[in-house]
Amino acid sequence: MGKYKRAPEEVIALVEQVIYDWHDELAEARIGILMRAEAPVSKGRATMSKSKKMADDMRAYLDYDFVIWFAADWWLLLTEEQRTALVDHELSHCRMNEAGETSMADHDITEFNDVLARHGFWWPSAEKTMEAVQPHFEFIAEMSGNGVVEAVSPEHFNEADVLDQVGGMFGDSKQSNGSATHADIEPGEDEDE
Repeated sequence: MGKYKRAPEEVIALVEQVIYDWHDELAEARIGILMRAEAPVSKGRATMSKSKKMADDMRAYLDYDFVIWFAADWWLLLTEEQRTALVDHELSHCRMNEAGETSMADHDITEFNDVLARHGFWWPSAEKTMEAVQPHFEFIAEMSGNGVVEAVSPEHFNEADVLDQVGGMFGDSKQSNGSATHADIEPGEDEDE
């Protein structure tokens, strides 16, 4: 058996549903979906999925705007909600404008869990991230009934000091190469293949 195989209809149906629910800009995109037998592991981290913009020279063989694979071994372990989130994650990398031009988007954030534990949402543009995660923390707090969860205001740090510490390079030094390796079990470095 090869490394890749055709995605089952239920995976295709989920991708179509997520496009309908949250990614209407991809309604006209041609997206090929594959299942990879096993998640590749690099530096101790398994990569559960990967999205790629199709290069023009490859379209003679596969007429897709994007190709996404999901690791079958991990797919089977995920709940329906986790599968939906994984599909949403990969589709968030795939961009198509009104003229039909395609591109790949990087993650909004990349950070270490330990740094978040020690310093919270410390970077200057963290407000959008705080707003995005706050409803999930409120839900957890409601479930547990203990403790307090609140957004940390940017007024609690000096933005200029933070920018000096990171050399003004945080967030805008990466260049996209047309592919994205994402949905790692732990956030981190790209897969080595």
